[in-house]
Amino acid sequence: MVSIYQIRRYAWVVDFLMRRKSATIQQINEAWLRSPLAENDKEAPSRKLWYRCFEHIAIIYGILIDADKRGERSQWRITNPEAIHQHDIEKWMLACVSYRNLIEECLDLHHRIDIESFPSENNRLRPIVRAMRESVLLEIGYRKYGCDDIKFFRVAPYFIKTYKHRFYVLCQNGTGLFCMFSLDRIVNISTTTEKFVFPQDFTVHDFFAHSYGVMLPPKGMEVEEIIVRARGDEQCYLRDVPLHKTQVELEAHEDYTDFMVSIYPTNDFIGDILQQQTRLEIIKPEWLRSKVKSCIEKMRLLYA
Repeated sequence: MVSIYQIRRYAWVVDFLMRRKSATIQQINEAWLRSPLAENDKEAPSRKLWYRCFEHIAIIYGILIDADKRGERSQWRITNPEAIHQHDIEKWMLACVSYRNLIEECLDLHHRIDIESFPSENNRLRPIVRAMRESVLLEIGYRKYGCDDIKFFRVAPYFIKTYKHRFYVLCQNGTGLFCMFSLDRIVNISTTTEKFVFPQDFTVHDFFAHSYGVMLPPKGMEVEEIIVRARGDEQCYLRDVPLHKTQVELEAHEDYTDFMVSIYPTNDFIGDILQQQTRLEIIKPEWLRSKVKSCIEKMRLLYA
C-alpha cells in the first residue's frame, strides 16, 4: 500500500524534473532537502531510495524516469513527458498532491495567494466509491436548487465526474434511466445490500465523449458539429484550452479563427458561449445560432 507521504514524494520529483528537464541525484537531493517535505529528514535520501521511487512512478503512473548512465553525474529525466497527460484519474491525483506540495512551500505567502475554494462534497464521496466498488445500490435523499422538498432515489452509481469545481455522480435508476446528482446537494446517502450489474467495457470517457459538461442531453437531442468563431485573444486561448476534446481548428484569419466541436448542445454549453460576450460566436448549425440569438434578445430586454 502506497502511503500519502510516498505519493507526495512522487509528485514532488515529477514536478522537479518537469521544471529542470534533467538533474543528477545530488541535485535532486539538494532540492529535496530545501522542500517542506524533508523537514524531518536528518540526511539526504539514498540513491537506492530514489531508484525505487522512479520504479514506483513508472508502475503507478506510467511516467518513465531514466538516465544516461554516467555514475554520480548521471542526468535523470522524464523520457515520456506525454504520459503526464494520459490516464486521467492517476494524473489528477498526482496533480492534486503536487498542488498541495506547492501550497505548503508558499505558506509564508498566504496573504498574497488567493485560491478558489472547492465546494464541499459533504463526505458523500466515500460511500459512493464504496458502492461503486461493491456494485451495490445507493439510497439518496436529494434537494434540487429552488426546491424545498427532498426526493429519494434508489440508484446504481456508475460514474463520478468533476465539473466547475463540483463533484457529480451519474446513476441509473430502476427503469434504466440515467440521472446526475451533485454531491453538494445530496442531503443524505446510504448503501444497501442490493447488488447491480455494471456493464462490461462501459467507461466514463465513452459515456461523456460528446458531452460538454454534466447536463444529460434531453431525449431526441443528437450530437452536432458546431462551428464556433473566436475573435481577439480568445483565438489563442482556445488553442491552449479547447472548448472540448473533440475541438479541431478549421481556418484562421487575421481577425478570427473558426473551430469545430462535436457535442450535445446542452444549456451548459450555450451558457458558456454567452459568458464570452462578443469573443465567441456560433456560426453553425443555424438552429443553435438562432437559439443563442433568442437568449441574447431576452437578456437585452432585462436591461431595456
